[in-house]
Amino acid sequence: MSRNSTTKNILVNIAILVTFVCYLALSNIYVFLPPLLGLLFTKYIKDFKDANFFGSFVVLILCIFFELEKSNNIGFLFLLFIFLSFVVSKIGLILQEESRFFGVIYVFLPYMFYFFVLQSLTIFNHQMPIVFTPIILWYVLCESVLVIWKR
Repeated sequence: MSRNSTTKNILVNIAILVTFVCYLALSNIYVFLPPLLGLLFTKYIKDFKDANFFGSFVVLILCIFFELEKSNNIGFLFLLFIFLSFVVSKIGLILQEESRFFGVIYVFLPYMFYFFVLQSLTIFNHQMPIVFTPIILWYVLCESVLVIWKR
């Protein structure tokens, strides 16, 4: 296989899909494991910039699987990723996103917006509000370290 082959891209994305599904099952058992929303968003940003349709499709499948596993509204997380990618791309054009600081932003924004919107939806549905816990900061810290290390 050549370096930029389509087959290699498909195999890598299928491996990511299988790994994420297995990891999501483990994160349901062990609370201290982050759900990897930040890494998933970072992958979406990279695939979006590289015009990698199959990678973006895998992110869509992973978002749907995540929402089914957590009993959330289906498709909402991917729509959030699309919205955030446009927000981040505009900020990135202004600040020339070459720094490692953007790795932390790519991790922090999905958690912040996802928590905020879920909180808003529970208020409108007259359900118990979602409580912000310090474990979310642990998730952001772990994923930020992974994203910075990967860059």
